[in-house]
Amino acid sequence: MLDLLELTQKHCAYQITAPFQKLDFNFDIETLRREIFNFIINNNFGYQTVSLRLPEGNNDYTSKFEYLESGGTQSFIFRDDYNYEEVDKNTAQNNRRHVNKNETRHSEYIHWHPMLKDSYLATLVPNLEKLCGLKIGKIRLGWLMPDSGYPLHYDLEPLRLHIPIITNNNAYMIHDREVFHMQYGNLYHLITTNVHTAWNFGCLPRLHLVFSTYIDDQIDIEINKLEQIDVKKQNLNQQLLNSGVDQYTINQLLNICNGHYSEVLNTLDDITKILFKK
Repeated sequence: MLDLLELTQKHCAYQITAPFQKLDFNFDIETLRREIFNFIINNNFGYQTVSLRLPEGNNDYTSKFEYLESGGTQSFIFRDDYNYEEVDKNTAQNNRRHVNKNETRHSEYIHWHPMLKDSYLATLVPNLEKLCGLKIGKIRLGWLMPDSGYPLHYDLEPLRLHIPIITNNNAYMIHDREVFHMQYGNLYHLITTNVHTAWNFGCLPRLHLVFSTYIDDQIDIEINKLEQIDVKKQNLNQQLLNSGVDQYTINQLLNICNGHYSEVLNTLDDITKILFKK
């Protein structure tokens, strides 16, 4: 599996001790959360994902689909021909196989929502960049509703910074099969090029303020390798190692599907293409 932690460390201003790490950063969480809730309510954003900065000429600040903002790729699904525009949005909302390929560079996300141009949040960004030694591109508010989560995936950037604005003790990040809880009012980084997910098993929505980072073209080239079929194959082999999955198992699962269960059929097709076709 591609590991960019060492490469990221060359540019990071503090010592990286783990892919998931609490950072020493002083800020006023009370001022920040009041500003954010005021922003959400006054704009009637509801529980949609909200981009706080956008590229020039873009004014689409909200999306109901978190993956449209993540730039992520699922852990082994390989779909070069997937076109979101051709899929009904109600279907896509429940389609965990969807992979968004966002071609807009992080460096273009510089224009704040008008309501936030002179905000306390905006003043934090230069300090965060100084702390980590990386540049911040996309900034968004991401909700995770009760009893919901994301499929395992990678995010195609060096690291992400998270500040929990509202959370609960049953909201978790799962990273390389380790489970973490991000506590309210703290700053964390997550090296998102390793496989991870988040789940909220609590009774209330979870809200995180998320900062995406970028460095330079060299990092972009390395991160883009995550989309290559060889990396997908390595990840899939790791997932299925000693799990009783071989060509015989795939054939029997296909027989059980008997033309139904389209999600399973698609997954079996991907596994066959990646592992068993020469």
